[in-house]
Amino acid sequence: MAVIPTARSTGAHGLRRETHRRADRPEAPARWERPALAAVLGVAALLYAWGMGHAAIHPYYSAAIRSMATSWRAFFFGGLDTSGSITLDKVPGAFWPDALSVWIFGPHTWAARRSM
Repeated sequence: MAVIPTARSTGAHGLRRETHRRADRPEAPARWERPALAAVLGVAALLYAWGMGHAAIHPYYSAAIRSMATSWRAFFFGGLDTSGSITLDKVPGAFWPDALSVWIFGPHTWAARRSM
């Protein structure tokens, strides 16, 4: 931790002492940084979502996501069918956000397209 001397001031007893500020304390962001970050995030989200409804999705994973959205057993184990007897070849947690999205918004391509 570096201490940077800034200015000399006179104390209550007339003695001079140095005031210090911490060099490891970050400065406040400029006024333009947060709006610029919001603009970059907005443009990135728009470009990411552009044409997502026309994107191709693998039939194997889309069937698994649909069955995970309809059955809690298939959701937990990553089942390709609603009984959970055939499971995915990947970790089921990777498809949980997609299955929740399909459960909330319905079986649309854009709802299941997050991780494909």
